[in-house]
Amino acid sequence: MTFKKLIKELVQWIVAFIAAVFILNLLTFSFYHPVIEIHRNGGASPGLMIPHQWGLLGLEGYGIQTTDSRGYVNPDLPLAKDYYCVTGASHTEGFHSRKGERFSDYLNSKFGYTDSLKFYNIAHTAYQFDEIAMQFPGIVAEFPDMKGLIIELDSTDYSLEQLENSLDQTGYSADEDSIEALLSRQTTKDKIVNFVKSSFPILRELSFQHETYKTFKKSSGVSEREVDTTEFDSNAYTIALSKVMDLIRSEYSGPIIIVFHPNIILHTDGSIEIQELPTDKLFEEECKKHDISFINLSDCFYTAYNEGHTLPTGFWNTTMNSGHINKYGHQIIADALYEYLILEGIN
Repeated sequence: MTFKKLIKELVQWIVAFIAAVFILNLLTFSFYHPVIEIHRNGGASPGLMIPHQWGLLGLEGYGIQTTDSRGYVNPDLPLAKDYYCVTGASHTEGFHSRKGERFSDYLNSKFGYTDSLKFYNIAHTAYQFDEIAMQFPGIVAEFPDMKGLIIELDSTDYSLEQLENSLDQTGYSADEDSIEALLSRQTTKDKIVNFVKSSFPILRELSFQHETYKTFKKSSGVSEREVDTTEFDSNAYTIALSKVMDLIRSEYSGPIIIVFHPNIILHTDGSIEIQELPTDKLFEEECKKHDISFINLSDCFYTAYNEGHTLPTGFWNTTMNSGHINKYGHQIIADALYEYLILEGIN
């Protein structure tokens, strides 16, 4: 093969590779195109989305996200006079749920809010109770007029270290943590990086798959010696949790509602089991002591399955009873919260 022919063949391979990547990138837009996020140190959540963008998550379910002018995943509507903030992790944020199918959306609909938002969703991926407590002053400062706070939890199992760390709280500064401040500090490099992320979702998908693989390898490679076999200390857990609750209540006296949905185990014979942890009752008891409402959805999920064969997790394109909450799970949460709020005289 001559040198000229070799160069020609090499160019053809490069062109073919670029064309293949271009086609794959276009296809990726159809199922994975997350909204660009800007991280921050304070505020009601660890980060805000770039306003007036859209994103798509189709790896599990098929949900289109749209961001409002404040940087949260909500319809771009004003807040109602007496509004509630709704926070939690990716379940609440509505990962892979269709537009209008999150429990915060259902609640707005149930209460008849179409031109404003009575329930404003400020959830964030991987935002668990200990992290919410850590940023609690930020929630109160960023939304000083909120009538109450709804917190979604899928676990009460937090280590003593997590609970203790949550006492080291962060605040909120409009000059540092607002969406306007975050955007004003964007450098040319930041804008280029955001443009690349937005234009080439295939790179983000490859990065996501790589991180998932590393997490899997790390968890599967844990030996028996490395497994934490420390006996659960209920007294130490209660003391640590009580300190967190005390701090939260010293910062906010309004209604706090925790809606808790435990893990569901689906057995091979078709029956289900609600997984109960030793921390569940202790957490509920501490909530009562601190005048925090605790709504446990165990019975609701159990009844929904046994009477209507409905599972709260799993989408049409994924494994049943796996992953994030589907629309049926969000409806169950919304129904339970609506019933509670009506009984409390909230309308």
